[in-house]
Amino acid sequence: MNPDRSLQEVWQWKDAVSDLLTHVSIQERLEYLSRAVVEEKFQHEC
Repeated sequence: MNPDRSLQEVWQWKDAVSDLLTHVSIQERLEYLSRAVVEEKFQHEC
């Protein structure tokens, strides 16, 4: 087993996981923002 290669695979896996987490957190932030905007409009109409 080549140690350099396994280390490279670990880094690639880590990058993929961090990309996924970043994407999820951005999506959650967008959902939170859109929900806040909708609630704000709803409060103004009432």
